[in-house]
Order: sequence, then structure tokens, then C-alpha cells
Amino acid sequence: MKSIQEKYVTSIKVLLLTVLTLCAVSCSNDDSNGPSQPNEAFWKISSTVSFAEGSSAIIITGATGTEWSAKITEGSTWCSFSSTDYANGAAKIGTVKDGLNVLYVYYKGNAGNQERQAKIAFQFAGEVEQVFDLTQLAQNQENLPNFKIWPELPASKVNENYQYATHYTPLNNRTARNYSICFDKTKKAALWVAYPVYIMLIWEVWDAPTHGLLIRLFLSSTSLTA
Repeated sequence: MKSIQEKYVTSIKVLLLTVLTLCAVSCSNDDSNGPSQPNEAFWKISSTVSFAEGSSAIIITGATGTEWSAKITEGSTWCSFSSTDYANGAAKIGTVKDGLNVLYVYYKGNAGNQERQAKIAFQFAGEVEQVFDLTQLAQNQENLPNFKIWPELPASKVNENYQYATHYTPLNNRTARNYSICFDKTKKAALWVAYPVYIMLIWEVWDAPTHGLLIRLFLSSTSLTA
């Protein structure tokens, strides 16, 4: 009787060990075949910059090891991937690595009376090329929030530690304001960020007695600069 019990216990142990092994293998396969992060590139803040010399940044995300290339196709005389060598800084290649991947775009000051635009062709290996526009305002163009007109803005406060700026983006062949920001130099962070107020029309049709149907139509228009 004791021998039968020992064989029974041994069989149970073998069965449990087999089940645990199969579960471990299954979990390992699931991890290796899991979805990978899509390859994406986008401006960190805005595609519109002030007339002063400075830099902007393109954030790159994707599968580790993916190769990418970038080239400034327009505006290479004042725009570069190198802060010290504008003559040879119009092209750059790289590989997506673990952690933060940033492509810095440096630009000279704009002393002219007209805004100017640079174009950056960016492409992940084996994928479709995408084009980034960088617009630099002229010195006589204000890049400040219009507190008297734009309703989304809080009250303006005069403070030497507050830095105000408005960022714009291309929309339907025109320039639309994207958002305004108040940066607090002492806290090294945004005190507030304000987006334009959209004009919205809501149309509702409620047919409860028959089908209980609710339809809403949203129409919006973006505030454009003059």
C-alpha cells in the first residue's frame, strides 16, 4: 500500500513539474513575440522658433537598432545638425538606442525682415520619408501672446522671471497658433500653457420614442493668424 502511495505522489510531482515548465516556455514565447514600439519622430516643442539664434529638437522613438537618416534639404545655410560646423552639418545618420533619442537642429539668428523656412527630410530604414518644416520668425515679428485678444490666456503679469512665448504650426497653407506658454525661470518649468479656444457647434438629434438615437455633429475652426 505504501508503495502505491509513493508512486501516486511521485506522479503528481512529475505532472506539476511538467505544467510549470510548459507555462514558463509559453510566457517566454509571449515576451519574445510581443508588439514592438512603432518608429516615430516628432518635434519636441514646436516647429516655429524666434528670430534669435538657438536650437530645437526632434524626438526619435522606435525599435532599438533601427537605423535612421536625416538631411536638411532647404535652409542649410542657416540651419544645421552641428552647432559648430554649418557647412558640413546638413546630413546625419543614426540608430535608435535604448532611452532618449534626440536629433538637435541648430539655427542662426534671422536678421531679415521676413520669416524663413527650412525643410528636414527624415527617414527610418525601409520606411517612407517624412518632411519636417522649421519656421523661423523675423526680428520684427512678435512671438509673444496677445493678451488683449486671445480669450484662452490668463491675465498677464509683469515679472522678470516669467518668459512668455507663442508657438505656431502650419495648417492648410497658413500659420495657426498652436499654444502659448509662460515659463518660470526660477522653477525651470511652465507656469501655465494655454491653447486656442475652438469655435464649436453641437447639433443633437434625440429620437427617444422610436430608436433612442442620439447624433452629435461637431464643427470646429482653428484660430489663424492674420
